[in-house]
Amino acid sequence: MKAFDMCEKVSILAEDGGELAIFDIAFQNDTFLGKVFVGTDWFQCVISFDCSIERLNEWLEDFDLVLKNGAGFVSFINEYSNFELDINVSALGQVKLKGSACKNVVDSSIVQYELVSDLQSLERFGAALKGVLKAI
Repeated sequence: MKAFDMCEKVSILAEDGGELAIFDIAFQNDTFLGKVFVGTDWFQCVISFDCSIERLNEWLEDFDLVLKNGAGFVSFINEYSNFELDINVSALGQVKLKGSACKNVVDSSIVQYELVSDLQSLERFGAALKGVLKAI
């Protein structure tokens, strides 16, 4: 597979100006490269990560299962950084996203976060990320 870059940002918009986004998306050989942004109007965290295309597909399957079940946990874990996302969907469609983003395992630079969004935003996020995969 050739190198493939997209300028697109795939995001979940949250209350109070919060956002969880994957951006600087690139595919090189069989590797998915990207950055995760987690932030609100009072904090921001950006971590870089990479994984195989197969692992990204597994992550999306796990993400879909979490949405279907209304609760669950998904994560990207790399050699130097990781990103965890715990999702809980209320009966009214309100979604609590919480987890941690670890920029560098060596120096333990970890940010804990909690955002509130809605189910439609999560569904759009999953669909957009699947669209990125189909484009390669």
